[in-house]
Amino acid sequence: PSSVVKTMAIPTTDDIYGALDSKCWNKKGFCRGRCHNKERFYIFCLNGKRCCVKPFYIPDDILGGTSDMKKKT
Repeated sequence: PSSVVKTMAIPTTDDIYGALDSKCWNKKGFCRGRCHNKERFYIFCLNGKRCCVKPFYIPDDILGGTSDMKKKT
């Protein structure tokens, strides 16, 4: 009988950090499970995570034109 050898891939640091640095929204946002304080959820990434973008990159019609949300802080 033939034996099947199962191998397991060990993730490299490039795999790990590359997943954390996934870009979205014309490379102005990051795919994250949860957005940081000064970021806003805009759309979903292809991997199902949130595309977190700084508010000043989000179009006015989406934010409702509120100036407090668009401040560059």
